[in-house]
Amino acid sequence: MTIRRLSIGFASLAALACRAQEEYVVEEVFPAYSAATLTGVLSFCIDDAGDFVIVDSASAIAHMTPYKEIIKRLPINGEDVATDSEGNIYVLGLDGRVHKFDAGGAFVTRWGGSGFGIGQFQDACDIETDGEGDVYVLDKAEGNLERFNSEGDPIREWRGFQRPHGFGIDRKNGFVYVCDTGAASVRKFERDGRPILQWGKPGGGNGQFTHNSDAAVDGDGYISIVDDALGRIQQFDEEGNYLDRTEVPGLSDARIGIDGAGNLYVSDMVGRVSGHLLLKIAPDGGRGSGLADLLQGPVEARPLGDQVYFLENASRQVRRWDRKDGSIREVIRDAGTIGEIESFVLDPGRGLLYAADTPNGRILKYDLGGNLLAEWTGEGCDGSKMVAPRALAIDGEGNVVAVDASDRHVRRFDAQGRCVARFAGGDVIYSPKGIAVGGGGAIYVSDIQTDSILKFGRDGTFLFSWGMRGAGVGQFGNPWGVATDRQGSVYVADHLNYRIQKFDSNGVFIAEIEAKIDGKRIKPFGVDVDPRGDVVAADNANHRLVRLRRRASFVRGDGNGDGSLDLGDPVFLLNFLFASGPAPDCFDSVDIDDDGRLTIGDAVSLLNFLFAGGGAPRPPYPDPGIDPTEDDLGCVGD
Repeated sequence: MTIRRLSIGFASLAALACRAQEEYVVEEVFPAYSAATLTGVLSFCIDDAGDFVIVDSASAIAHMTPYKEIIKRLPINGEDVATDSEGNIYVLGLDGRVHKFDAGGAFVTRWGGSGFGIGQFQDACDIETDGEGDVYVLDKAEGNLERFNSEGDPIREWRGFQRPHGFGIDRKNGFVYVCDTGAASVRKFERDGRPILQWGKPGGGNGQFTHNSDAAVDGDGYISIVDDALGRIQQFDEEGNYLDRTEVPGLSDARIGIDGAGNLYVSDMVGRVSGHLLLKIAPDGGRGSGLADLLQGPVEARPLGDQVYFLENASRQVRRWDRKDGSIREVIRDAGTIGEIESFVLDPGRGLLYAADTPNGRILKYDLGGNLLAEWTGEGCDGSKMVAPRALAIDGEGNVVAVDASDRHVRRFDAQGRCVARFAGGDVIYSPKGIAVGGGGAIYVSDIQTDSILKFGRDGTFLFSWGMRGAGVGQFGNPWGVATDRQGSVYVADHLNYRIQKFDSNGVFIAEIEAKIDGKRIKPFGVDVDPRGDVVAADNANHRLVRLRRRASFVRGDGNGDGSLDLGDPVFLLNFLFASGPAPDCFDSVDIDDDGRLTIGDAVSLLNFLFAGGGAPRPPYPDPGIDPTEDDLGCVGD
């Protein structure tokens, strides 16, 4: 009979291996898709769902959401695109033909080709569909407009235009508006070809044109005409009466479109308009990007249960992502109140959010719904006021701790906004970016001028610092955000080194956290840690939030975590499973067969190993290590 030792000790080895083998894996990314990479938009159309079919600067065709999420790509290059009410896509190909694809992206048919006959083109430049599903193609070389049914059969032809560049269709009423560019006019027709009216003449006045290149019609029948040479878009009613104009300088052979909400979009052959891939002009005149990343450069992220609050660099809004339904909601957006938010922090226990309004030297206090409750200016500490609060943290008593980028001091405020302490200064802090509070009230400040982390006691006493410029262990390249976990570990967003570094409270290195998603390395500005120990990074450069789960080192079988494998371990597991006993710190440690489930079979296997010559637990055993199998169990705490 084989006699086994009833107690197998490995406590000291486990303590060492925990740091050497700690590993983080990507658990969640938001948005989950990889945004399309575009260098320019040459032409586009808007479908009935408000999504775009884009002709990019390489003439490739892609159907995508306004947030650059690819719906499908089409296996063809083209010059212009159109969609109908059934979701079919028509591409004016570089081969001079019209190519039809169904809503799923499957090829259906093609027609056209070079020639002078009916259904042939010399220099087709624009394609549109009407409310009945018919397809129209404009040929600027021939000076004609042809109408086809959805299968490519010719219906009728308009001739007599002088180098026309674009046209628009009123889908509701069936009117067709052609930019007769060479004649500096707009011509309106019934869909059966009957002319209704013509307006415009050469010039720069209202209702006049120099190079009118495209037309679009909104839901109320108003017509927008873009003029490249004059750098403007004019709006007319259906009788051709001038209404208004919008200046958009620097256009070249522009294309325009209008969505169901009345937003006007502009692209041109250069590929960018006013710095945007696709310029969006709202009905109230506000301008922005029609194609934008869902997250606009997040710089801070704060997890709270199934939600993550985050601050965007571009808009300086605080928004909230709900991980359950994938929704995003604005929390703070009040231009009349806020100057420019540089940082924010949550106080979950009290249901509060604090934001640093840096230019105005204030801290703004909100509830978690974004309702403003108070504003603080920092009076009460040596008679000084805040100048430029740069980063915020919450201590264990609900006090707000802020570091000021101007006077380079740290201040502590109570829940009523009274400044109760002020310390440090320019002899220690130079260019602060992040702040966090750890165990015992210790305060950590990241400084990008010295590429270091500074540690202060709760009373403000400077204790020590660590770090220097570089890419090695414990070195930094613009350390930005800083955070702590329940065990007192310190996490630093090492921005220029594309990583997060983890240290103990004495600055001793524990782990390097890196990740590559869709070929792009995370480049964090902000970092935070949730109660489970998951790390949430604000990946600013890639416009996404990344949650990383810690895969801790453990020994399989040591369920009670006492450093030995003995009878107490199967008993511990049985108590947990059947007698409401405490949960193991590391669920993987009692998954003896590593099948991702905890059952009575695990306890039986362990008993067999200890007393009946059964097989040993699956790795990691007997040496500490990381679970080789991905499952939903995991470990919490070190």
